[in-house]
Amino acid sequence: MPLALILLAVLPFWPSLAGDFIEDDRPIIRDRAELRDPSAIPSLFAQTYWPRDLPGGLYRPLTMTSYALDRVAWGADATGAPSRVGIHASNLILNALAVLLLFGILRERCGGRLSAFVAAALFAVHPVHAEAVSHMVGRADLLMTVFFLAASGLPSRGGVVRFAAAGLYALACLSKEMAVVLPGVLLARAWLDRGEERANAFLRRQAFELAPQALALALFLALRGVALHGL
Repeated sequence: MPLALILLAVLPFWPSLAGDFIEDDRPIIRDRAELRDPSAIPSLFAQTYWPRDLPGGLYRPLTMTSYALDRVAWGADATGAPSRVGIHASNLILNALAVLLLFGILRERCGGRLSAFVAAALFAVHPVHAEAVSHMVGRADLLMTVFFLAASGLPSRGGVVRFAAAGLYALACLSKEMAVVLPGVLLARAWLDRGEERANAFLRRQAFELAPQALALALFLALRGVALHGL
């Protein structure tokens, strides 16, 4: 089943490997000088997603870092920018990882291997994902989804596990801002699973269990505030 899901996640989007830099790819990836020098990667965490001379107050340093790492792993194209084929290949790999993570979560939640496979397969080939997978800057959605699913798939017990989940949550936020909703998703899921537990006891327990996520969110917002200062 995992191999079938990987094929479903990759084959429909395989033609994207021939894609060139288009639209937002150019200012964000192709023309970004910091992506051509691995020693400049730390500086990406103090910069905005868009070049400062362009509008758009977004903060996605981990996504930008992934493009720089693509250049290290896959090489550069003729202009010195990260390899176009390499970027697309990484997107395909991330899409396959997201599908496998979803399959694992559904199998645990639904209790049925076949039903989890069908749902993950539909997710893998759904046409709404075409832009996220085939467009180079769709990397933000893919990277965020991988870390989001990995964080939400960890059990909510045990100190080390909780902090590991919070670390993955922080990585998801640093990939794309919409990941900030994860604590709300975890709270809603826990509420549905609470059984006969009283509301007051449930909320106290969740406040303790989600404290690492709150800390990760505060750190993300602080970094974002510094990077976007003045915009």
